[in-house]
Amino acid sequence: MILISKKATYFFLYFKRIIKVSIIQKGEITKPMKKLSIILLSSLFISTMLFANGSSEESTTEKANKAPSKVLLWSYMSGEEGKALAKIAEGYNNSQSNYQVEIEYVPFGDMKKKYSMGMVANELPDIGTIDNPDMAAFASMGLFEDITSRVNDWNQSDKYFEGPLKSTMLNNKYYGLPLTSNCLAMFYNKEIFKENNLEVPTTWDELLEIGKKLKTKDMYPLALSAVKTEEGVFQYLPWYLSTGATVENPSSKESIKALTFFETMLDNGIISPEVISWDQSDVYRQFASKKAAMMINGPWNISAVQRDAPDLDFGIALVPKDKQFASVLGGENFGIIKGGNVDGAWDFLKYYSSKEIMDKFISQTGYFPPRKDVAKENVRWTEDPILKIFMQEMQYAAPRGPSAKWPQISAALAEGLQKGLSESYTAEEAMKEAQTKINEALNN
Repeated sequence: MILISKKATYFFLYFKRIIKVSIIQKGEITKPMKKLSIILLSSLFISTMLFANGSSEESTTEKANKAPSKVLLWSYMSGEEGKALAKIAEGYNNSQSNYQVEIEYVPFGDMKKKYSMGMVANELPDIGTIDNPDMAAFASMGLFEDITSRVNDWNQSDKYFEGPLKSTMLNNKYYGLPLTSNCLAMFYNKEIFKENNLEVPTTWDELLEIGKKLKTKDMYPLALSAVKTEEGVFQYLPWYLSTGATVENPSSKESIKALTFFETMLDNGIISPEVISWDQSDVYRQFASKKAAMMINGPWNISAVQRDAPDLDFGIALVPKDKQFASVLGGENFGIIKGGNVDGAWDFLKYYSSKEIMDKFISQTGYFPPRKDVAKENVRWTEDPILKIFMQEMQYAAPRGPSAKWPQISAALAEGLQKGLSESYTAEEAMKEAQTKINEALNN
């Protein structure tokens, strides 16, 4: 049975009508003309059918042989994390034939500059990896695509911890999905606490009381970072947010209380005067060398302590609270670049963000899962005595912002923290200056 395509039928009827009109115009048809017309129509029908069917077969073949659409991903992940991400991309590429993800490595320190230059030169990827506090600022600059409708239709947002998901948003719109997460908690030396018959502090008052008992000439009770960078702000925010303060209002009584508490810890020898120059690596070294009984740091230091100080028996606790437990969110997001291969980028983000694939990636790295169901259903996060505390802390981890003005807000808070820990400024004076700078940033 021969199947005639619609296209072939259309062409046949079209040419038949032309011949018919021509004959009518010439007058009465003769036998030779009738025979010629039949031959001509038959030839046209066969040619048209072959042409149309041939075109259909060619279109199907071209579609089958069509190369997958390229999806370029910029990532600053290297080492084991980079290898794990490459395996995820390979698995995605093998799972379907529409898109091909290619990863280009960009060093972390160069990423923001490359985004800025790429926007000017129109040389950007389809997916960008970004430190989560920077996402809102770049979204406001027009780097990322608004994917709110896609996220809502996907109907998976309730699977995420609030902090990581919120970090992908600006003005209630989504511009990407969380890639990894982490937060800050308190490491403590179990041996030191046991020797002094002390319980691990859970409140600020308990920390001051216990800290006074632990202070020696060779050891400060608590190590943390108050350096004048994003790291210092990152370490300060759990204390700041615990009072109920907001980053847009540092001159409030709550935020002044947080800085005053830092001054009190400094005055009582709970923290070292050197905290204003320590980054998080310095904090780690103080704890690992037993020059600090406690430290504020992240899960990336778990394996480091186990490697560098194998005889140090340590535990993890929540950051001591004022009014409420609080932590701060770290980690990365995937952002979909505006004007790029949005469909392909979204398809890959959905693939990575599925429970099974995210669990596979997270389990191979030192990161934490942004999805609650991944954390809940993997015994690694629920039974490990160290990791389960970090996962508990994740419930309280707030994003930095999200705000398009976060870089300016962070800089003002960092300067205020430094001035508050100096002898020339009170906490109130330092925070009022920070308020002025933040107001200027928010109003411009």
